[in-house]
Amino acid sequence: MEPLKDSLDILGWPTQAVNALRAALSDVNVPLPAWFAQAVVLAGFALVAWYFFRWARGEEKKLVRVGQLLVGAAATIGAAAILISWGDGLINRPSRQLVGALEGAPLAAARIDLVDYKGDSLGSAVDKDPQSGTFVINYTPEFADPPSAVVVSAPNCPERRLKLHRAQLQGATFSVVLTCAGGGS
Repeated sequence: MEPLKDSLDILGWPTQAVNALRAALSDVNVPLPAWFAQAVVLAGFALVAWYFFRWARGEEKKLVRVGQLLVGAAATIGAAAILISWGDGLINRPSRQLVGALEGAPLAAARIDLVDYKGDSLGSAVDKDPQSGTFVINYTPEFADPPSAVVVSAPNCPERRLKLHRAQLQGATFSVVLTCAGGGS
């Protein structure tokens, strides 16, 4: 089942497009919930697919018909990707905890933050275990709006941003390696 989950990551491009749209709208003070923005884009994909498939039926030139069918197919794939991500989010509920390990810097001095698609902090609680070098981020998942990344920084270390994938959101442990000047001390 894990290879299937990893292969579903390729269907993330509609979500990335929706997040870009949400970011642009929030810059002009029009914030949209993720599910609503995805529903609007889903409806747009459905209309584009319907229009191009219908238009292709009446077209006599084969090359033009192929182009129309390709646009319709791309819109159908985009709509299907949104529906699949919704179904996956309902069936495989995200974990309420992200578990990670930090290497290359002392965990006690590290700053660990969970961020959304815009890079804004979600203000999640982080529990650190300096003995084992592991940390747990506790957060409340929202439908169709998973956290985007974990940002880790420590003194004398460049900030490291780790993009989160399905596996991490569903409980798989991940590792963050910091390369610090002077060994992270």
